[in-house]
Order: sequence, then C-alpha cells, then structure tokens
Amino acid sequence: MTTSPPPRARAAERSLWRIFAAPILIALVSLVGLISALVADGPMDVLAWVGLGVPVAVCAWFVMFGKVT
Repeated sequence: MTTSPPPRARAAERSLWRIFAAPILIALVSLVGLISALVADGPMDVLAWVGLGVPVAVCAWFVMFGKVT
C-alpha cells in the first residue's frame, strides 16, 4: 500500500525557480508593456496593449478556471 506524502512535504520539494518562474515572467511582460507605453508611439502601442493585457488575462483566467494546487 502506498500513501502520498503530506502536503507540507510536497511543497518542500518545489524549487525556488519553479515557484517564481510564472510571476517573474508576468512581471517582465508587464515591464515591457509599461516601458513601451511610456517611450514609444504608433506601432509600439500594440506591444504596450499586449504587455499590459497579459497580466489581466492571466488573472481573469485563474479567477474563472484556475485551481491552486
């Protein structure tokens, strides 16, 4: 008979990179969007909209469908 480890043991197995990879990526996309919105004009506005819309879309997706494991 096998049993799964307790939740605390599973959390201890996660590396820092695995924990912080998605938030770092979202922060970088937001930073690129903010900088392009402040500095550039014209076609770079599309990059700003995408860069600033991705974090909102990710949050909305997790509110609607996400399940924290």
